[in-house]
Amino acid sequence: MTASRTITQVHFTYANDGGMAVRYEDGTQEWLTFGEIEKAYGPGHCSVLFKIAYHGGMTGMWYNARNGQNVYANGQEVNA
Repeated sequence: MTASRTITQVHFTYANDGGMAVRYEDGTQEWLTFGEIEKAYGPGHCSVLFKIAYHGGMTGMWYNARNGQNVYANGQEVNA
């Protein structure tokens, strides 16, 4: 995990509380703690990503980290 990698998608679920899954522009993904995100990307960045991943109470889905919209529709990636 380095800040030089751009996070393009985020996924949060209370089943894995304390962090979130992130997907990078190269398609790789990993689970990061909130502290790791803050350390790598700076203060406040984690809260922005969490707000997107929490999406008004809807958790457990992948959201586009840039526009906050759902990544998948009908099982197809439509908003990478």
